[in-house]
Amino acid sequence: YAIDDTQTELGVPCDIVGDALDEDFKLRARWYNFYDKDDIIAYPLKGLSADYNLYVDGDFEINVGSATTSWNPACHSGYWEDKDFYRPVATFIGELKADHAIWQD
Repeated sequence: YAIDDTQTELGVPCDIVGDALDEDFKLRARWYNFYDKDDIIAYPLKGLSADYNLYVDGDFEINVGSATTSWNPACHSGYWEDKDFYRPVATFIGELKADHAIWQD
């Protein structure tokens, strides 16, 4: 379960949007959960509770890792090197960048 410093109870989603962000940025923030079924510390979050159903915008099962790790728990280190993860994440960041002054010089 995802928890943050202010929570002591498991099963309650963490606050994914920082207080320092502008309101329009907060409204566009999304919680996209990517997981590999072979990754023992990653799993679908929707369905865990009504709160997770509300906060998580999508669970996406992908296959990460190399030929020697994609089938076992070592796959956890492969997300940032897998196009099924970094392409949708980069696209979303690009969409945020296009509409928000935080990225402008």
